[in-house]
Amino acid sequence: MRSRQRVRAAPLGVHFLQSRWSSPCLRAAGRNALLLVGFAQTLIAPSAIAQTVGPFAAPAETLAEAIALAYQTNPTLQSQRAQLRAIDETYVQSRSQFGPTIQLDANAQYADDRLTRGEVRGVPVPSSRDRTDSVGAQLVVNQPLYTGGRLTLETRAARYRVRAGREALRATEGDIVFRVIQAFVDLRRDLGALEIRRTNLAAVRSTLDEVRARTQAGELTQTDLAQANAQVAAEEANVATAEDQSRASRIAYASVVGRNPGTLVPEPPLPNLPASAQESWGIAADNSPELQQALYNEQQSRARLQEARVSAGPTLSLRGSGSYSTDLDPLNRANRNRSFAGQLVLSQPLFTSGLTRSLVRQAQETNTSDRSQIEVARRAMLQSVTDSWNQMVTLRGNVLRQHRQVEAASTAFRGMTIEYRAGERSTLDVLIAEETLRDAELAELSAQHDAYLSAALVLRYIGRLDAGDIVEALPRYDPADHFREVANRGALPWEPLVRLFDGVMLPAAGQRAIPAPPAANEARIAAAEPEAPQRTVDEVPVTPVPGTVSPMSPPLRRAGPPSR
Repeated sequence: MRSRQRVRAAPLGVHFLQSRWSSPCLRAAGRNALLLVGFAQTLIAPSAIAQTVGPFAAPAETLAEAIALAYQTNPTLQSQRAQLRAIDETYVQSRSQFGPTIQLDANAQYADDRLTRGEVRGVPVPSSRDRTDSVGAQLVVNQPLYTGGRLTLETRAARYRVRAGREALRATEGDIVFRVIQAFVDLRRDLGALEIRRTNLAAVRSTLDEVRARTQAGELTQTDLAQANAQVAAEEANVATAEDQSRASRIAYASVVGRNPGTLVPEPPLPNLPASAQESWGIAADNSPELQQALYNEQQSRARLQEARVSAGPTLSLRGSGSYSTDLDPLNRANRNRSFAGQLVLSQPLFTSGLTRSLVRQAQETNTSDRSQIEVARRAMLQSVTDSWNQMVTLRGNVLRQHRQVEAASTAFRGMTIEYRAGERSTLDVLIAEETLRDAELAELSAQHDAYLSAALVLRYIGRLDAGDIVEALPRYDPADHFREVANRGALPWEPLVRLFDGVMLPAAGQRAIPAPPAANEARIAAAEPEAPQRTVDEVPVTPVPGTVSPMSPPLRRAGPPSR
């Protein structure tokens, strides 16, 4: 009866060995054969799972397809493009001031003055009535001829603002492309980790079956069986956690790409990576969107400073006006009034109560701040590029190290299994070796993920993570197209001549040195006060600032100790 129970509980290989060999030598040979059967099952399981899942797999999806879709439909990128198009209009608004302005004023007037019959010092006065019913219109045309360069500098500042907006769009595009790459490799990593967990769970369950059979055969103890059961439970929890992580990564992928992921094709190597850190610094100095944006912001504030300096200068404009008025009812053609006038207006501010000088000082400080921000952006760029470069080099080395660790752990696990089935290793030794192999596989997967992301970060910080630089033949959005379309919309033929005349003899910006406090002769930390005994606190002040909260009711007072 006992042998039948052993036969039912044991796998096919165990039943075959127990029924054929009974001597110690043959039993040892049977353990080795059992190892070969179990190892073959371990090798066959992943391929069998792949063959089972293969026919039902979702359509393959590449990283290039994900980037292209996000580049076309991502709402953050679409919003930034719309903001840049709005900034383009600021240039149009500045340029339009070189043209004339035409204003039409129309009016209609009705008045009915009546005087009733009366007497003045006893003399009768007849009643009278005076009615006025007229319409009129006035047309005023004003054409600026010279503003001392104010309009020229305002237009120049608007152009620099447009260029800074383009760099902001490049930065946003780089961030979106990086998020797509991160979502893609995150999901591939988590799906790979889930497959490793599931494969390991199948292997641990197979080990549990073997331990259970050998325990029933009297070769192992209940302790071995408990250890195997504990490992199975732990791995089931790991599989559940990995499934939850993969679901979160799928949602994150859909959030940035715009569609649910299919079967992800392995990501290809990223193009345009520099050969050295020194080369990456040079590329970033010319191409970093944050640094270029800081440079354009400084040029914009410099033009604003020049504009503030010329705001107290003279302006010259040509003004023409025409008016027409007549009686409306009855229409009296003989009582018409027409007038035409032309003026050449020269305007020169004489006194502004310090407003002009204040505007100049304000523009100077704004420009000083923007000049400092260039160095802030340069330092941040160097730090980001260098850190990401070092991470990429280190993590790529870790990929090779983790691969060697996987090979060594795999060899150790195979050897440990052979020795275990030969009776030279305990069940705990095998479980630890199996867990070490699984951890090494997960670490290798994570190292590959991190190395790829670090390379993408290098490209992001040097300004080479544009979608068009990563994906070949991608229809690109060119922000200059919209600017060219609207820049001269509504312009009149003589505007270039006015702009040329307005741009002569522009003053220099008059930038000043950036002020700083004097250098310290001997820098040292101030002496600290002697440390007093410190205690923890359980309560904090609760009295509010008067008038900031509603009145509170007085606290309830207890009449005595609480009842039990």
